[in-house]
Amino acid sequence: MDWQIIVLGIAIVSCFTGLIVQGIKLILKDLGKTFPKNILVGIVAVVFAILLSIGYAIIFNVPFSAAYVVWTIVVIIGGWLGSMFGFDKIKQTWEQATKGGK
Repeated sequence: MDWQIIVLGIAIVSCFTGLIVQGIKLILKDLGKTFPKNILVGIVAVVFAILLSIGYAIIFNVPFSAAYVVWTIVVIIGGWLGSMFGFDKIKQTWEQATKGGK
């Protein structure tokens, strides 16, 4: 799996997680209930990333492997952090990590 697909997956999960969380927050507000936002973002990001990974595997006939599970976990974590902090922060962290912190 190419890294471009992983970055696209992180961007998709980040964008849609934010939209879904806003909808859930409005529903909870109408019900008079509250839920910690970061936990809600984490739950939605995990569910959405897993569904996205399953859909990608089905559409493109990707065989199940340990590498695919690792990339799914990367998309989950990246999507969750992207939803909480913004995709620019994730990009900056990635660039620092790949360039040795320079």
